[in-house]
Amino acid sequence: MSCSLIFLLTDATPFSRAIVGASAQGNLPLDHVGILDNDTQTVIEANAKEGVVETPLADFLARAPQLDGDAGYRIRNIPPEAEVDGEAALRRARSFLGYAYNVCFVPHAGALYCSELVQRACLKSDGEPYFSSIRLNFGSDDPAASDFWQQHFKQLDMPVPQGEPGTSPLSIYQQTEDPQSCLRLEKGKR
Repeated sequence: MSCSLIFLLTDATPFSRAIVGASAQGNLPLDHVGILDNDTQTVIEANAKEGVVETPLADFLARAPQLDGDAGYRIRNIPPEAEVDGEAALRRARSFLGYAYNVCFVPHAGALYCSELVQRACLKSDGEPYFSSIRLNFGSDDPAASDFWQQHFKQLDMPVPQGEPGTSPLSIYQQTEDPQSCLRLEKGKR
């Protein structure tokens, strides 16, 4: 079984814009990712409001922004040659249900952010993460995003983890492949 991921494009909230500002390259403003279970029609995700939860697909898609003819989400697969067992990835992801959301964006016991959940769940047959870490960049070219991160980490009383290893929805997206040119889900179909 392959592993499918579902990504949301950014909405208008300052948090979403800051995530995109810290990782956007080109014109694909992704700010969230989860693991799609096609059998149960659910998404295992780490979101800022609830932490790690399993969300009905319809509820997840309802959060996708409606953008001038764009559904506001993308579905991508881990390439089969990557040897990532989709069923095992779903089991690992479910083992994190109930974890808090990682607001620090650095490795933290008992807390995960969205792309960190995906990285920790999607392991190759040798037990290593399929998704490579990147250097986190909170010093965006977007002044509003940079200001957001400065204030965010100041409230947490910690230094900005600029350059620390981590992941982003975009870095995960770039390491996946496009099933049938960004397959869009249709209501009532898998």
